[in-house]
Amino acid sequence: MQFSVYFFNITNVDLISTKRFTNVKQLKFQQVGPFVFDENREKIDISFDENENTVAYKHKKVYHFNQNLSGNNMLNDQINVLNIFLVSIHKLFHVFI
Repeated sequence: MQFSVYFFNITNVDLISTKRFTNVKQLKFQQVGPFVFDENREKIDISFDENENTVAYKHKKVYHFNQNLSGNNMLNDQINVLNIFLVSIHKLFHVFI
């Protein structure tokens, strides 16, 4: 199984640390991706209950970065994203203060 991940990178992140930054709408975003991962699943801790006629197990999932399908994207690429939680708290305090 494979899955792809995309991010929205903030391209003008230096604006955030200045006094000119007053609104999230000022930020510029660029979609980055795909970052493709292969998922390997394995059943572990398998047990059989002959009285109940059942099988129990746990899934172990391991993810491996697939460089070939990710193109020029690398795992060590720097991506700047918003922390939605902090933005929400910031907006909440500005409403009540």
